[in-house]
Amino acid sequence: MFVEMTLSKIVLCETENRSFLFLRELHGSREMFLTIGILETFMLKRMLNGEPSARPLTHELICGIIQQLGGDFESILIDRLEDNIFYAKLRIRQKGVWREVDARPSDAITLAVTHVPMRKIYVHEKVLEQLEIEP
Repeated sequence: MFVEMTLSKIVLCETENRSFLFLRELHGSREMFLTIGILETFMLKRMLNGEPSARPLTHELICGIIQQLGGDFESILIDRLEDNIFYAKLRIRQKGVWREVDARPSDAITLAVTHVPMRKIYVHEKVLEQLEIEP
């Protein structure tokens, strides 16, 4: 079973060259965080702030490719946690067929929250249980 989450905050840790993305349960009180690199953080913040670029950024390119190939990017699934590494998938519907594409969670979240309209983020219940998050 998957739980719908939303990006609640981004915390930059400049001394360690990493950041934390916090996800909050949409219809509940659970939270979790993922560690991402500084470059990914700046890209995400730039896109969330609506800062224009002369050419498509990587995440805009990915959405463009999906659309050009007749797909519709529906949501992301964070479905595994192994050895402290999260695994995610993009859920894409193409000509009535559901496809799931492996992705880094930071890229998947960036795609979801910067897509217009915003796409849903789901985390598998077993991942939340592994993090020992209490409801």
